[in-house]
Amino acid sequence: MRDIGDIGGTGDSAARSTAAAVAAAETRAANDATIAAESARMRAELERARDGGAIATLMGQRMRLPAWAKTDELLAAVASHQVTIVAGETGCGKTTQLPQFILDDAIARGDGARCNLICTQPRRISATSVAARVAAERGESVGKTVGYKIRLESVASSSTRILFVTTGVLLRRLAEDPLLAGVSHVVVDEVHERSLDSDFLLVLLRDVLPHRPTLRVVLMSATLNAGAFSAYFKGAAVAQIPGFTYPVQEHYLEDIVQVTGYSPNPGSDVCKRGGKGSGGGGGVDQSLWNAENDFTEKLASRGYLDATIRSLKMLDQSVINYDLGLKLLEHICANEAAGAILVFMPGLAEISKLHDACVSSPVVSKACGHGKYLIALHSTLSTAEQKVVFEHPPGDYRKIVIATNIAETSITIDDVVYVLDFGKCKENGYDPNTRMQMLLEQWVSRASAKQRRGRAGRVRAGRCFRMYTRFVHERVFAEHTMPEIKRVPLEGLCLQIQLQRMSGGIAGFLGKALEPPKEDSIASAIKTLRQIGALDDKENLTPLGQHLAALPVDVRVGKMLLYGAVLGCLSPVLTIAAVLGGRSPFVAPLEKRDEADAAKRAFAEDQSDHLATLNAYNAWVDAKSLGKAAEMAFTRDNFLSFRTLEGVADLRNQFSQLLHEAGFLGGGGGGGSGR
Repeated sequence: MRDIGDIGGTGDSAARSTAAAVAAAETRAANDATIAAESARMRAELERARDGGAIATLMGQRMRLPAWAKTDELLAAVASHQVTIVAGETGCGKTTQLPQFILDDAIARGDGARCNLICTQPRRISATSVAARVAAERGESVGKTVGYKIRLESVASSSTRILFVTTGVLLRRLAEDPLLAGVSHVVVDEVHERSLDSDFLLVLLRDVLPHRPTLRVVLMSATLNAGAFSAYFKGAAVAQIPGFTYPVQEHYLEDIVQVTGYSPNPGSDVCKRGGKGSGGGGGVDQSLWNAENDFTEKLASRGYLDATIRSLKMLDQSVINYDLGLKLLEHICANEAAGAILVFMPGLAEISKLHDACVSSPVVSKACGHGKYLIALHSTLSTAEQKVVFEHPPGDYRKIVIATNIAETSITIDDVVYVLDFGKCKENGYDPNTRMQMLLEQWVSRASAKQRRGRAGRVRAGRCFRMYTRFVHERVFAEHTMPEIKRVPLEGLCLQIQLQRMSGGIAGFLGKALEPPKEDSIASAIKTLRQIGALDDKENLTPLGQHLAALPVDVRVGKMLLYGAVLGCLSPVLTIAAVLGGRSPFVAPLEKRDEADAAKRAFAEDQSDHLATLNAYNAWVDAKSLGKAAEMAFTRDNFLSFRTLEGVADLRNQFSQLLHEAGFLGGGGGGGSGR
């Protein structure tokens, strides 16, 4: 591989096209009779589809979207600028409509066959669901004009002109084809999320643009800081699309406690311990603590009951309150008008726990058709399982979707009227105890909370129930989420940079990011990579580094997995790696701390925490094979979280699949949940 900075130079790499070769191919395509004939066919087919009336209803829906009124303005901006920034409110139609505007305009001009759009989405479910919607609007099945490509799954053909992909898929293509030969437009959606992958992609695209003057890049988001992105891509056009949502009434925790009459049990997990305040979980400064107390005391003058104020003083808002969440769902199902409910939870374990509670509730279960329309929505759902999320239940049944932040932006569940927001998400962060990157539960930003609220006003006036106080929203939440590049270890990104042989080296490349990380963070990452043998003294990838770059996990975990596979001890290593990548399955209730410690010691060998968790996991697998009752009794008696153990089993399978894809395992991966 050559540096992207060497494009157009001499070299023997067949994997990368030169700028001159790409330009020559574009010139040939413009004069190719076969391509011209295909363009003519596409124009005739589009005209027939519009005249036939088969998509008339969907066309009417499209024309009512705010984006439709901006068609000419958007097309003019894209045509006259290499980079266009589109800031559109939730529900404006930018995600589904702009790619179609671009393609249909090219078809109308007789250039349809030379128009090839790649549209990135941050998550798999976003890519597949948006592709399905756009294909339906065009009266087609997915895989014809509109397709998608995600890890391990691709539905596309030679006729595909709009391809929805995850950001990682586009990054892998750029590694093989840095000029994106044959691609006319790149549409990057949800750039406000500022993940490592998206920031990495923006640097690559900015480097490519001078070599591809015909390439057009469109950046889209509902909460876009247009000024920062416009400055980064000098000369970029900025277009605004107004949103359309019905009014959404907000209710905070103080309102929810008042309406439901909820009172926590003293000493329960949801109650404050040791001076915690503001839902922050400890370490809160005294001024904030005093301000929160002042806020709570003043609620009496606003008509809140003494019982409500007492309950609020007891509640630790940093803890997910499943009992109150269930009580609120029961209240809505029993007392509120029809309409789907969307519940935001931080992760799969939390989704599963609330889902189980809802199944056990006669009120909620009956309202959801005895569970048929009670849906857990998360990134591990198959494409087929995702479809039920968008179905409308018949009769008086009510759909309840319990989701992570994947339902916050790109995917739209169009019959949602009520939103329950627990205000939490799981973000990549740094655990100083393990010195590794891991998912950490955090408060969302105010920008994300606004997005979640907007989900409730798509079909009629809605209501958003926020499971945190107005004080926490205004004083504890950050305005925007901190870019991932500034809060996680950079080892994995450094490996990707060196894998692509970017000009300027690691520090030089990261210095070109939208918000470059601190120099000491870069130096620390390089030092770690040298220590584990992934980089040599000149920052070149070693053979180990080449393999680690192919595994999207913490580099220390990646090295552990590779050595486990090579040395024939993969099964126990998978378990230990999964626990390191998540959290310990051992729980220690305050009132039974000594018993819990004794149970953990019983699994330990030579005082090793790793062996304790390995032995506990293996014993759980044995108990699980005896049935649900035996499993629950085992976890209860040994102070283990069965949900965490299930998460470990799931992560083992993911690690095993990654090793299989990297060529370190034969067959289907062989990880399983077993020993």
